[in-house]
Amino acid sequence: MDVQELTITEFVFLIIFVVLSTVVIIIVVGDRLKRYKLLNHISEQTLSETDFAKFSPQLISQLIYGKGVYTRHITAGLLNLVRKRVITLAKSEETESYYFYEKEPQKRGKLPQEEDYLIDWLLYDVGTRGRFFVDDLLNHTENKKKQEQFLERLYEWEELMRYKLIEEKLIDTFPFLKRVLTVIAVFMLLIGSGLIVSSGLLSLLFFISGAVTLIIMLTYSSMTHLGLVEYKKWVPFIQNIKRKPPSEYQDNESLTVSYVYAIAFNLSDTYVKKFPVREASQLSLKNNQFPLYIATSGPGAVAVTTEGVELINDMETSLEQIISPMTYDMVDGSDGISE
Repeated sequence: MDVQELTITEFVFLIIFVVLSTVVIIIVVGDRLKRYKLLNHISEQTLSETDFAKFSPQLISQLIYGKGVYTRHITAGLLNLVRKRVITLAKSEETESYYFYEKEPQKRGKLPQEEDYLIDWLLYDVGTRGRFFVDDLLNHTENKKKQEQFLERLYEWEELMRYKLIEEKLIDTFPFLKRVLTVIAVFMLLIGSGLIVSSGLLSLLFFISGAVTLIIMLTYSSMTHLGLVEYKKWVPFIQNIKRKPPSEYQDNESLTVSYVYAIAFNLSDTYVKKFPVREASQLSLKNNQFPLYIATSGPGAVAVTTEGVELINDMETSLEQIISPMTYDMVDGSDGISE
């Protein structure tokens, strides 16, 4: 009698296991198919200046590559503001060091919140009166308290970008699919814990299935369907950074845009390798653009200057040397902030 009741109980729980596992498979596969069909139905579009104005390099990098702010995002963010002529990149005659400078803050105009924050933070908080040298960061973070404040500001900047993506309905931090998967995973784990004594095999099945469902939930993309549309628009641009030959770039502005965004996408080395490198002193050079591009012999042929490449590399290396030790120190601390 007891054996028969136990067998029926196990059978019922087995049915529950099959039903819940089937529901998870249907939900995940169904959403994957929807996303696949959506991406296939979106035609390729050429990005316009409106797209570049709406999505700064650091913001679109957050959408495409996910969470995490690194030195390349700071570098790309500053250079993009130079490209938009909001701030200036100049060279000090005294120290021969480059610095970022906002000459007329009252004429800044309306910018996305994360760009406003970057200017106020680096050029005024870290720098002095709208002037920021990379070395200012070293002086600003000379003690632990200032390091903590800097990392808090870095985290706030990342949160601003995340909120912007949520406001634009490009990501949903806890969408319906994730909520459903969470409920099913927790339910499976609870059943599994309750069956440990009475049925070890069923308990193991529920535990494994619940754990797998939880992992799927945690790793599933938070990108909405609208976010997928933007993603599809930007993918060809990223591919062009990797593969487009120099001769197909129409003007220096498109070269500069691609280079600045390549930095944010961690593709700057790949991009620069496509172009010949020349010493600026050997050829005529425009000083009002950055990075510094110069025309060479042949129709539409361009080269990137040694000065421009070295400036980018030196700036990012300096930022990395200052920020990375701070991050590791804070990770080792009891109440620090990690990336």
